[in-house]
Amino acid sequence: MLIELGLLLVGVTLYARATRARDGIGRWGLLALVLFLVGGFAGAGAGTPPSDERAVALGALVLWLLVPWGWWVDRHREPVLAA
Repeated sequence: MLIELGLLLVGVTLYARATRARDGIGRWGLLALVLFLVGGFAGAGAGTPPSDERAVALGALVLWLLVPWGWWVDRHREPVLAA
């Protein structure tokens, strides 16, 4: 779990340095997305196994919301041009 959290930290750091927020959505949306990912990761590691296959299916469907969320946040960020 520490390795996965470390990789997430490296990825978020690289992304945050390579882009800058255009507005509040780009700033706070990214923070909210990262907190959601870390919270979900912690919950999955500390929680109990799913009660049945329906719970697994619902969890998988909820994870698909991360795709448009990430796209939305990225649309409100712009690349940082190297000097």
